[in-house]
Amino acid sequence: MGDQRQRVRKWPWCAGALGVVALAVVVWRVSSGASGIPMAETVLMVDVRSGQFFEMTVGRNGLMVPERHPQTGELGLFPVEQNANGDWVIPARMREGLEMVESGGQGVVDRRTGVVKSNGAAVQQSRPRAAE
Repeated sequence: MGDQRQRVRKWPWCAGALGVVALAVVVWRVSSGASGIPMAETVLMVDVRSGQFFEMTVGRNGLMVPERHPQTGELGLFPVEQNANGDWVIPARMREGLEMVESGGQGVVDRRTGVVKSNGAAVQQSRPRAAE
C-alpha cells in the first residue's frame, strides 16, 4: 500500500515538470521568430510625386506607409500592385496615407482610385531611409 501512495504522489510532480518543459518550448518557438509564414523580402513602391518606382528591401522592422524617399528623405513612397487591367494602383487600404503627402506631383493620376502613372525610368533598388 505504501508503494501505491508514493506512485500517486509522484504523478502531479511529473505532470508539472512536463508542463514547464512544454511552456519553455512554446516560448522559445515564439521568440525565435520561426512563424512559418513566408514574408516578402522586397516591396515595389512608387514616389507619388514623380512616378518613380523603387524596389524597397524590407528590413527587420518592415516598412512604413508612406515611406521616405531614399534620396530626399521626404514622405511619399507607397506600395503598388498591378490590377487586372494592367494599371499600377496603390491598394485601397494604403490610400488613406495620401493625405499626408502634398499634391501637385505627376505620379498619382487619381487619388480616389489610386491609379499611378510611371515616369518611365527604370525601377531603382533601395533600402528604407532612417527617420530623421
